[in-house]
Amino acid sequence: MSRAPGRLGWDLNSDADRSFFAYHAAGGVTVNIADTDMPLDTEVIEGNMFTHAAGSAEVTINQTGYYSIDYNAGFSLNEDDIVEIRIQRDPGGGYVDLPGSTASCGL
Repeated sequence: MSRAPGRLGWDLNSDADRSFFAYHAAGGVTVNIADTDMPLDTEVIEGNMFTHAAGSAEVTINQTGYYSIDYNAGFSLNEDDIVEIRIQRDPGGGYVDLPGSTASCGL
């Protein structure tokens, strides 16, 4: 990430190829007891190191390396509800939780 003194954020001229940003704008995803994918229906940046089909929950990183992944989610909960969010990866043979990516909230 390129930064000018006193400025936070991306320099899209140099960082866009290495960046991916998308979100779920439609809302209304019902989360049940089983794992529920959160589709990313709105893409803002899809650099050439990433592959994503709008509306899919899956993002493919096309180049090996170390990555910083930031994510968040908002929920409407009822009393005694607990929600967990996590990122999963497919190392071949099925999805597994990405270590350190699980967060939970409840009432």
